[in-house]
Amino acid sequence: MAQAGPANLCQLVAGMTEQQWLQFVATFHPLPPMPDYNARAMSEADQLAAFAYIKSLGAAGKLAPAALPPGPFPAPSYFLLVLPAAK
Repeated sequence: MAQAGPANLCQLVAGMTEQQWLQFVATFHPLPPMPDYNARAMSEADQLAAFAYIKSLGAAGKLAPAALPPGPFPAPSYFLLVLPAAK
């Protein structure tokens, strides 16, 4: 079962050390569409560079809304991508 990703990555990283970040990247499994496998495939140097970048952004920002179960549409604002019919 997938574990929900952080509701705000900047707020999560603000309280972490580099070693905690590396452990987090190695074990987290967020909800789609977050490609967690890409983060695990990065070199340790790249993971630490991502950590430094995220940490440099500060802890500002709002928490993301909770994930919805399959079926209901979220309250606006969102966009719906509709592909054209096959020809």
